[in-house]
Amino acid sequence: SPHAEMMRKRNNIIFNLVESEREYVHQLEILVANYVRPFRMAASSKKPPITHEDVNSIFLN
Repeated sequence: SPHAEMMRKRNNIIFNLVESEREYVHQLEILVANYVRPFRMAASSKKPPITHEDVNSIFLN
């Protein structure tokens, strides 16, 4: 039926949206773990290669 087809398309769109968001969050987690945290730790070292202000500027937070 047309209603069933419309609901199938709707469910497919929602599924794709949720999967896209899940992948986006996963990529953000990788970014934080591999770049943000190490940069922040380096900025706290005795001879920082980068400042906390630089880290905040790069990652806008």
